[in-house]
Amino acid sequence: MDKRHFVLMAATTVAWTVGGCSADERLELEKDEAEDDAPRSATASRLVVPVDTRPPFEADAPPPPITGGTLLVTSAGLVIAADPARDRLSVVDPALQTVVHIDLQPGDEPGRIAEDSAGRVHVALRRGAAVVSVDPEAAAIVARRTVCGAPRGIATDDVDDAIYVACAGGEVMRLPADGGDATLVVRLAPGLRDVLIDSTGMHVTNFKSATLRSFDDDGPLGEVRGPAVTMGVSADGELVGMLPTLAWKAARGPGGIYMLHQRASTATIALEPDGALGDGAAAYGGTGDDDVVECSAIVQTAVTRLGDDPEAPRIAAITAGVLAVDLAVSATGLVAIALAGAQDTDAPRRFTEVDDGSGEVTSVSASAPGMASGLALMEPQEMHPEDPFDACTPLEAVDVEGQITAVAFLDDGRLVAQSRQPARIYVGEPRGEMVAIELGGQSVRDTGHALFHRDAGAGVACASCHAEGGDDGHVWSFSSVGRRRTQAVHVGLEDTAPFHWDGDMPDLTSLMNEVFVSRMGGVHQSDERVDALRQWMFSLRPPAPVRQFDADDLTLSLGKRLFDSEETGCAGCHGGSKFTNNSSVDVGTGAGHALQVPSLVGIAYRAPFIHNGCAQILRDRFDPDCGGDEHGDTAWLNDTQLDALIAYMETF
Repeated sequence: MDKRHFVLMAATTVAWTVGGCSADERLELEKDEAEDDAPRSATASRLVVPVDTRPPFEADAPPPPITGGTLLVTSAGLVIAADPARDRLSVVDPALQTVVHIDLQPGDEPGRIAEDSAGRVHVALRRGAAVVSVDPEAAAIVARRTVCGAPRGIATDDVDDAIYVACAGGEVMRLPADGGDATLVVRLAPGLRDVLIDSTGMHVTNFKSATLRSFDDDGPLGEVRGPAVTMGVSADGELVGMLPTLAWKAARGPGGIYMLHQRASTATIALEPDGALGDGAAAYGGTGDDDVVECSAIVQTAVTRLGDDPEAPRIAAITAGVLAVDLAVSATGLVAIALAGAQDTDAPRRFTEVDDGSGEVTSVSASAPGMASGLALMEPQEMHPEDPFDACTPLEAVDVEGQITAVAFLDDGRLVAQSRQPARIYVGEPRGEMVAIELGGQSVRDTGHALFHRDAGAGVACASCHAEGGDDGHVWSFSSVGRRRTQAVHVGLEDTAPFHWDGDMPDLTSLMNEVFVSRMGGVHQSDERVDALRQWMFSLRPPAPVRQFDADDLTLSLGKRLFDSEETGCAGCHGGSKFTNNSSVDVGTGAGHALQVPSLVGIAYRAPFIHNGCAQILRDRFDPDCGGDEHGDTAWLNDTQLDALIAYMETF
């Protein structure tokens, strides 16, 4: 049978878009065309990709992207839950099942939490550029201190009674636990995530590179450590190399530091219709005959234990589950994982209609379902030695409702999980009944947010690559266009169409048909639901710039003059508030044709640079092998001028 019948929706996407068909007409078009083209044989089948016509929901304010890791169990047994969507903290007594809320400032987006030896709780405010300190017994704020522009990780050190804050901009700041300004700032590379302090020293993770680095007051120490490069199984059943990416959470556990991260495929991804993988399969993974679709996707979940001895082997497990954003490790080594990308079980799914020739048509699912529960467990013995392998460890699902974004363990071994929507805390035995404690508050249900974060169908979500609305820093290989680095979404997409490096997506509807449906195994969305996604994506903002522009800073002023000058030509393409003119230009980077001028908003966070990742740092972008003078007129700049230009770009 001609494989094109299995991917009929890919072949008809253009006709739907150009013809201006409504979402309700698309399914009928698809069915009619399948009936016309299908060969008449004893047994015939056709793939049906339905349209999700459920009414969209819109939150009062666009909820922020999911970050995970917003739970803490205090030494007194209280549960502190940070809620970035509602800008509040909840103090929960799991024994009495009581809840007290602490309201924060609008837009603070509370994240990681730590407790000091005096019982004070300190919370990193991701958008508030501050740390807020709380007395949990009184449920009262005792201090708010400005730190860096984008605080991420936070930990306390009882030895010197200090708080350490890791910032996305690359700073690690030390503050007195009992109040006062920072007493130390250590500068590392941008992209910092979690900071951990234990008997072996002080450590910090980098989000995109999924690495762990030790440091002291004078700066970084030793070699960077991280998960190994491993092997995986692609959607067509071939072994492929998988690179570690996106360290969502790192936590101390028995035997070392456990890192929850993703791994991304290095294989060439076939996008052409004749590259069909089989009934119900999609280019980004999820073959129809896979029991666990997440383990054949181009992005997969992994847990790596980095031993206390830097020379000790790393231990890893590749697991099922989409968009795993948090983990907790019990005293016995039981690992709990929050899966924010668990499938929407109410959504329609692809199916295949089979005609056996007798006139009776039966419908079968076109792909194996992914995990519906957002909470899962993994035993420590299920971790494997550090060797290339293609094993996939199915997770043990815990029966809870809601979108789970954070997990923790009580001292007695009971499990705690936080649901984003509805706002809820679950407490119970890991394999027993989980009691729900309602947190209340306004609904943050939002269709655009859900479409971005949920498993589309092939074991991958939009947020799997565009983590936190940004990007994973990975350079993919595509059969038809070559190497393409993941683009950031949180740069202010409104009025920047067409989309993609090649400018081949004139609008979001086209992008949804090609990427969400054809590549990610999703179903078509009604026009109203696509509009909900558009509104949510257009609301995204990048982190605070790595540098703040100061007109009195001679270096930054020089950099601005160079950027704006006709001699360099930078602003000619990268002008305006979004630093792009939405044009396509050939800048000599090997594509062989014109590419979209990307926005430079938040550029300092987006290494590697250029469509093919040829620039590992911003300075490399000016190398002749990465565009050189075909990408602006910059060869005449001396080192001082080039440093100034780069410093100015870090203020975007």
